[in-house]
Amino acid sequence: MALLLQPLRMARFLKRGWLAKSAGAVLTAATLASLGCGERVELGRVSEGSGFTRGGAPSASPGDPTGLTWRADYETGDLAQWDREPQVAGDGIRIVSSPVRAGSFAVRFTLRPGDDPLGLDGERAELLRSDFEGEGTESWWAWSTYFPADFVVEEGAKKWTIFMHWVSTTDRYAGCRPPVALDVTNDGTESLRLLVRGGVPTVSATGCTSPDSSAFLLGKLQRERWHDFLLHIVWSASASQGLVELWLDGNQLVMPTRRATLYSGQSVYVKQGLFRSDSSATSSVIHDELRHGSGPPGGL
Repeated sequence: MALLLQPLRMARFLKRGWLAKSAGAVLTAATLASLGCGERVELGRVSEGSGFTRGGAPSASPGDPTGLTWRADYETGDLAQWDREPQVAGDGIRIVSSPVRAGSFAVRFTLRPGDDPLGLDGERAELLRSDFEGEGTESWWAWSTYFPADFVVEEGAKKWTIFMHWVSTTDRYAGCRPPVALDVTNDGTESLRLLVRGGVPTVSATGCTSPDSSAFLLGKLQRERWHDFLLHIVWSASASQGLVELWLDGNQLVMPTRRATLYSGQSVYVKQGLFRSDSSATSSVIHDELRHGSGPPGGL
């Protein structure tokens, strides 16, 4: 499927994208070790302005993407807005009335040591939706995440803590990391990251290596406050056709940047919750106001 963009937007996308690193994001040897062979770390500047505009500063949460196709705001009081069986052990996913980003309800994901409902790697409490997105699809995702005081990020290059990701629809490249993910890393500084991978990976007995792999540092983790995310993705296994850009709390931190965002021949579906490496700690995160559409919010 060919990628079609409006002429004015295409002109903007042709500009080289650079990551804007929020104040306090620190790049260390431990961060580099956690990325994997061949992975790029993107560094740059924060563009400043007002509101959720291009290069904006923090203000209100973003409006609904245009062409809204789906939302998970939990105002039904349950998990009915998701269409697949939750991946959870026990009561690890609960609807809550506080804190909420908007409305009356949000969802809290809690992980305890050994919470591995699938018997695979790591521990997870996640929701899934089977709206697959493939080559050439352009999509916008908006959501809000709250990291409470009991949110734990263990230190170490082999540790991971993912709270939002898009995973491949088949196991053709088993062992490969998600093509697009939001995580928190701890190399002595707890930092938010956007991870982007794609192309034709090399799979061997020792693991999976993506030919096009980047980590965008988004700044220090802040607990006990809502973070508003707006992510624009063009899905493609080609580094010249795929694209990402991201806003966090109104700041555009990742400018339009060409990257491969799919593994070759694959589609993706969304997972939200908490997914981490094995841990001895209990940890939780709260999500609210997840929305998906085909275009940017009004005014952007």
